[in-house]
Amino acid sequence: MATIDRQAATLALAHALAAAGRGLPVFPLSATKLPALRSPHHGEQPPVHCRGACGLPGHGVHDATTDPAAVRALF
Repeated sequence: MATIDRQAATLALAHALAAAGRGLPVFPLSATKLPALRSPHHGEQPPVHCRGACGLPGHGVHDATTDPAAVRALF
């Protein structure tokens, strides 16, 4: 099973890099089409809505990028 997961992750990265190479900003989604990275502000009180201003990944569409190094880091 781990081999299949690794292959899927490698394939997702390859597709993401290809899309980014065509100028399409990408960010990782889970199988349920929700952002794959949890917000770094999850559970904070009061809720924080920084939209990526903090510089940490986990802000969904606000993490989208075409930079290959950043795509590799996200995936």
